[in-house]
Amino acid sequence: LVSGEAGNIIWDQTNVFPNARNRKLKQFKDFHKTAVVFLPSQENLKEWRQRQWEQTGQRVPDKTVAQMQAAFTLPEIGDEAGFDEVIYAFGNRPEERRQLLAEYK
Repeated sequence: LVSGEAGNIIWDQTNVFPNARNRKLKQFKDFHKTAVVFLPSQENLKEWRQRQWEQTGQRVPDKTVAQMQAAFTLPEIGDEAGFDEVIYAFGNRPEERRQLLAEYK
């Protein structure tokens, strides 16, 4: 991994589980870390999953998606992962995503 090198790194991954997210990001402790939150509405998620099925023929099982939704926590500035900035995609506000997250659980 390139955590010992200077420069910008984009880590594009589903980081649903806080413990895994924290463990992965510890190796970048001296970096400025920005989390970009993509937390779609249930309607958008359904559309995205259907498009994935149509384009790839692959589908993540409903049970797996439900488990991921139940386990997800929003990243926060200064949390254990050490985020310096949190951006909510699509113009969403943190309060809206917290409400949606409560619906997921």
